[in-house]
Amino acid sequence: MRMQTWAASRSSTLSKSGLRLLALAIVLVAGVLSAGPASAAPSQGAAEGTLATCSGNSCNYQDPQATGCSAGAANFDEWTYMGYRVEHRYSPTCRAVWVRATYVSGNVASFGAHLETRLTAGNVRQYVTWRGNTGWSRMYSSAYYSRAVAVTSSGTHYGDWL
Repeated sequence: MRMQTWAASRSSTLSKSGLRLLALAIVLVAGVLSAGPASAAPSQGAAEGTLATCSGNSCNYQDPQATGCSAGAANFDEWTYMGYRVEHRYSPTCRAVWVRATYVSGNVASFGAHLETRLTAGNVRQYVTWRGNTGWSRMYSSAYYSRAVAVTSSGTHYGDWL
């Protein structure tokens, strides 16, 4: 078994931090470029017509649709696995993340997805609740590393920790 040196481990951690910051910067720049007139409230949900009701840790375990956090959200990461599109979503207004999954095509006997958040005490999972062909998980603060995970009867696919 190969042992990783402290420097190599720290370099790996810095690389992951750098990737997360780069993804966040892209999401924020995209949000600024697509922003409407200055008079529009950035935290107002387009479909819901309500202001976002949480931010950061106060969004933990809450629904992104019900809180207004889904308005203006973007993808940190997305991929297709076994006929389902899986998106690791981020709301800059709410500073929270969640997973959304959508059936695209194919015939999978079982499919599940969840948001996995890395905490000091262990990982927390928020499972997707289906609403027809699309479903989404509850949220967790974006202050922590998280990733999207898809699970089928034939295997599991893990997104990147961001």
